[in-house]
Amino acid sequence: AAVGETQTSGESGTCKAVELYDVPASDIIPKKTLAQRMLPVSIENQEYIVKLLEKYGDDYGKMARDIKMNNMQHTENKLRKIGARFLLLNEKEIRVD
Repeated sequence: AAVGETQTSGESGTCKAVELYDVPASDIIPKKTLAQRMLPVSIENQEYIVKLLEKYGDDYGKMARDIKMNNMQHTENKLRKIGARFLLLNEKEIRVD
C-alpha cells in the first residue's frame, strides 16, 4: 500500500487516512510570549555584555582577563560574538537599560 493508505483485510480497496491536525493556513505562526520568541542575545547575556562594554569598550581581550566581571569565564572570541550580536540588535530587542 502507498504511504497514507492502509490495506484492509479481505478487501482490495484502500482506505485514506484522516487528517488529524488543524494546520494554520499561514506559514508564519505568531509567538505568544517572549520566551517563545528567540532573541539573538538572551536577556541574561545582554545584561552581562552591557556591564563589560561600559567598562572596557570594545577591548575584548581585557574583558576576557577580568575574572571578577567576566565570572562566566567566556573567552575573548565568545565575548566578541556576544558583543557583535548585541550591537546589531534593534531597539525592540534590547531588554536592558
